[in-house]
Amino acid sequence: MGDPLLVGGLGPGPPLNPTLLCHLQACLEGDAGQILWDAGIASSADELVALLRNRFGSDNQAERYRAELRALRRRRGDSPQVVYQEVRRLMALAFPGQSGTLWEVLARNAFLDALGDQTLTFGRKTRRC
Repeated sequence: MGDPLLVGGLGPGPPLNPTLLCHLQACLEGDAGQILWDAGIASSADELVALLRNRFGSDNQAERYRAELRALRRRRGDSPQVVYQEVRRLMALAFPGQSGTLWEVLARNAFLDALGDQTLTFGRKTRRC
């Protein structure tokens, strides 16, 4: 049957430019390339761009990075510096454009949780009182 996007022009908006579609098919690989098939019959470039932004854009990825941050644990052989860098990376992705005291508290707590040292975690919880 071929690529479903080649049968464009069935929805609202201008039909998908065949040249653009050809370039997209040549450039997109893996999960991004799968979007062409998952989209079904996309009638406009705007719809396809919206699908790509929804799937790969940072707006909808923040929750994923928050989950990664909660699940982060120090692996055998990781130095505290490696854990710190990973926490900072995930914090920047989970809370884009944010900073300040609350952001630093969240980062510190995520770092201590990732270290997995119960003594440090207990000390942090008792200081709150």
